[in-house]
Amino acid sequence: MPDTAGELLREAYLARREHRLTEARLGMERAVGLCRAADNNAGLARALTGLGQIERDLHNTEAALSHYEEAVALYRAAGNAQRLAHTVRHVADIHRGTGQLELAEPRYAEALTIYREDPQTQPLDLANTLRGVALLKGATGRPAEAIAMWKEARDIYASLGIEEGVAESNRRLAVFTSALTAPVMRSIGVADPATSSTFYRDILGFGVRNHNGAIEASYGPALIRFVEPPYDSTVLFFPTADVRAMRAVILAGGGKPSELQDVNFIKMRVFEIRDPDGHALWFGESYDEPVIPKPSPMMLKALPQLPFDNIAAAVTYYKDVLGFHINHQQDDLGVMDRGEITLVLIPRSHPGSASAYIYVEDADALYAELKTKGASLQGEPVSHPWGLRDFAVLDPEGNSIRFGQPFE
Repeated sequence: MPDTAGELLREAYLARREHRLTEARLGMERAVGLCRAADNNAGLARALTGLGQIERDLHNTEAALSHYEEAVALYRAAGNAQRLAHTVRHVADIHRGTGQLELAEPRYAEALTIYREDPQTQPLDLANTLRGVALLKGATGRPAEAIAMWKEARDIYASLGIEEGVAESNRRLAVFTSALTAPVMRSIGVADPATSSTFYRDILGFGVRNHNGAIEASYGPALIRFVEPPYDSTVLFFPTADVRAMRAVILAGGGKPSELQDVNFIKMRVFEIRDPDGHALWFGESYDEPVIPKPSPMMLKALPQLPFDNIAAAVTYYKDVLGFHINHQQDDLGVMDRGEITLVLIPRSHPGSASAYIYVEDADALYAELKTKGASLQGEPVSHPWGLRDFAVLDPEGNSIRFGQPFE
């Protein structure tokens, strides 16, 4: 019987792979005990992560979350960025799976930031994190963000040859993006309405109905009416938001679409499929939106300056708590960046404090993130009748930062 933590970990991981979960849990629990007794924090973090995985396999989410959270604290203290990101992502997955989306979002954000910034990141880790973020964005009603995440994850899975990941990404994208984007209304002749109905419904994903004695196939803004022969072959073009996802939907339905091709003179990526009556159905997506020139603005960007007695402490606070990155630091100056925003931390020249208002993408998600980091929040986000939802934070020297999200 194994008697060292390393041997126990190896045996437990093997047992988990072989679905001997009770045996695996016992081995991980022993490894946790040995690592605690030896004050071996590195081994303890690994054992807790493994135990969390096994508890998730056994559907013990509370126990799994407890083990993961302890491992997160150990990895954070050790500065092990990759292990930290991996474990934080599992914490986020649990919160998402239990419907606690406000807790999941800042954890996903932390994991994604680490993976994007760390050159040691493995592409599969990034793709799996993007997958979780995409599921979260979809569940919280942010389809545009979900689509972007699914597309990025799909491309990584494809580069790694992971067909299951590509297939899932395409299925998820189909929910958001295979919808047709422009009205198409045509009558087409069909020899057998039942056969055509089956093709448009089961292969293309249209809805088919009998409306006032006529059979119609509809998909978003597109409406096709079946009429009796005689008829000529027809060409129909359907603009779609994601032509690859649309093609994947048709393939999954048993259709035989052509390969994707770029038509340069119209700047469209397209494919074709023929219906049972020989009508040519083209689906396309623009890949070259025209650039509309805009007049050069007079004012370009604001750089708020905030006064401090202790610049070094302020830089640390804005980095560790508010999530900014250090652009430049010296004894009497701190330049902090986050996203498109730059703040300048300067020495205090007279009594008093300053304030800044920063527009953000998602006020509630940022509030949840800053709450977990211990920021001095001055109340929860509030929606105002003038179209902003915002909340305020006080930094350690009394400067007020208000974060606002526009809404209609």
